[in-house]
Amino acid sequence: MCQAPSTLPALYILSPILFSKQPCECLKAGRSHLEKVCKLWSTDPLKLKLWNKYRISNIPSLIFLDATTGKVVCRNGLLVIRDDPEGLEFPWGPKPFREVIAGPLLRNNGQSLESSSLEGSHVGVYFSAHWCPPCRSLTRVLVESYRKIKEAGQKFEIIFVSADRSEDSFKQYFSEMPWLAVPYTDEARRSRLNRLYGIQDSEDDGESEAAKQLIQPIAEKIIAKYKAKEEEAPLLFFVAGEDDMTDSLRDYTNLPEAAPLLTILDMSARAKYVMDVEEITPAIVEAFVNDFLAEKLKPEPI
Repeated sequence: MCQAPSTLPALYILSPILFSKQPCECLKAGRSHLEKVCKLWSTDPLKLKLWNKYRISNIPSLIFLDATTGKVVCRNGLLVIRDDPEGLEFPWGPKPFREVIAGPLLRNNGQSLESSSLEGSHVGVYFSAHWCPPCRSLTRVLVESYRKIKEAGQKFEIIFVSADRSEDSFKQYFSEMPWLAVPYTDEARRSRLNRLYGIQDSEDDGESEAAKQLIQPIAEKIIAKYKAKEEEAPLLFFVAGEDDMTDSLRDYTNLPEAAPLLTILDMSARAKYVMDVEEITPAIVEAFVNDFLAEKLKPEPI
């Protein structure tokens, strides 16, 4: 995740829903806590050595090794098995960028060019999505940097690899970008690039996906409202699934284990606002957010 402005609040969804004022500070603390947990996880020296050697931080993890040298052949085994269940690309070793990116690339005006035209250029590969607020913040900065570098006459190009959930979202986001993109419909090439650079799969289980669908219209409504006033939105919106980082965050902020759980975290004030309900509906989320913005909710200490 890219760093978000530290003064902004942020809204997350776990399998519960989680909001936070300073997500980066919160996640740093969670990661630090997770590292401590991992150190205590096992008294087996060999097991711990293997976890450290191959930088394993969560399970399930699947890596493929050369049995003779112990060298990692492929670090993203879970993605490989998903994308190539028949083993047609076995032994799944890394491929050169030129081979993985091969094919047409798009500009937002509809123009298409072959990836081979980038020969001799410096290339940035930008993994991003419209639904990710820190991504959108970074995009604005990146556009300025890109234009300045191009105006200086440098041979430089960026290729956008979308993690958007629909082609419409991809098109809307890509319309803001002056660089190239892998076509959204070329899912196989996007997946191979994710695997090549160790980008984690953005697909969540059905429960998290349902939470995203529930909260996205509310997030877009709030963002649009403040954008119309030329003000920065008062909340950032995120989704988190059931994983080690989420568990660490729950522990760090002493959140209940209930799911779904509607929560606002204000890390700068070390305060949290929790709504534990049997069913989270759009009306409940919108009322909760509006009450928070109107300072009507009673905080609990973190």
